[in-house]
Amino acid sequence: MRLIRSFNEDFNESNDFPKEEWEKAIRECFPKCRIEWRDDKVSQLGFGSDLTIITKKGRKYSADVKTKSDRYYHSDMWPLEVVHHIYTDEHKTKKLKTKTGWLYHSTSDLIIFGTKNCTKIIEVCIFSLYPFKDETYKKIFENVQNIWAETKFKNGQYQLTLNKLMTKQMLQSARYYFYKDLLSDN
Repeated sequence: MRLIRSFNEDFNESNDFPKEEWEKAIRECFPKCRIEWRDDKVSQLGFGSDLTIITKKGRKYSADVKTKSDRYYHSDMWPLEVVHHIYTDEHKTKKLKTKTGWLYHSTSDLIIFGTKNCTKIIEVCIFSLYPFKDETYKKIFENVQNIWAETKFKNGQYQLTLNKLMTKQMLQSARYYFYKDLLSDN
C-alpha cells in the first residue's frame, strides 16, 4: 500500500505550526536575534523565504523553514526536495510540468529544518543553501539515496517529488552551520 499525501492538509498543518516554537529553536542557534516573519506570497512563493533573522551584530539572513516528522527523529536523514513532476492524475496519464523543489527554488541564505512532535520542535538543523547553487557541488548527489513522495491535489492533479536523503555529515560538508538536538538538555 502506498501513502499519498494531501497537499492541503500538509500546507494547513505547517501553517498552523506555532511561530513561537520556531523562534525558540532559532534562538538556540542565534541567541538574542530579532526574527521578522514574511507572510506574504511574494516572499514565500517567489523567493522561498519565510523569515529574516537579524543577529545582535546586525547581520541579516533570509531563511526558509521546513519540517520533518518525529517518526524520523534521530534517523540522521534530512530530505532535500529537488524536483516535482506534476501529472493530470495519479495514473500519470499526462505530465503537465516539471518544476524545481525548494532546494533549488529558494533564494534564502539558510534552511531551518526542524523535527516536529505535535506542537514542539525537538531538533533543528540549519544549513546554508549556497553550496547547492554551485553546479560542481551537485555531484555530491550522485551517491545519495532517492526517495519519492506522492501528493494528490484537490483538483485531482498528482505530483511526484524527488527528495535526496542527506545525512548530517553530508550537510556538514555543505558548509553546515548549526545542529541542535533540543531534547538533549531535558
